[in-house]
Parts: sequence; structure tokens; C-alpha cells
Amino acid sequence: MLELTIDDNIAHVRPARPDRQDALNGELMEALGDAARSIAEDPTVRAVVLSGRGRSSRAGLDMANFADDD
Repeated sequence: MLELTIDDNIAHVRPARPDRQDALNGELMEALGDAARSIAEDPTVRAVVLSGRGRSSRAGLDMANFADDD
């Protein structure tokens, strides 16, 4: 759901939902929170880069979460 790497004091955070243009859903929001906590606890991190993959990134909220199944 998310890739977190730390290299040369820089944390790189890459959501991994290219099929949904990295649109936020509950699972991704939880993973981002976990990544933020990990980064905050690492005193060596001096910068954070949030990037994506594919044709676009951060499409916003995944509206499929609100689909009515009835």
C-alpha cells in the first residue's frame, strides 16, 4: 500500500495505488499515518519527499469508499 525508504537523511514516501491514481482510502490513510510516526521517531530524518508513480498522483479521496452497496 505504501513504500517508505530512508536514504541520506531523507525519507521517501510513495503510495502504491497507481490503479487508483493514489486516491486516498482508509487503508492508505492509515499507512500514511504509520509512516509519519516512523519518520517522527527517526532522529536522522531531515526531510520527507512524498511522491507517486504512474500517470498521476494524489487524485484525492477515493469515492469508491462511499459507494452504496444497496
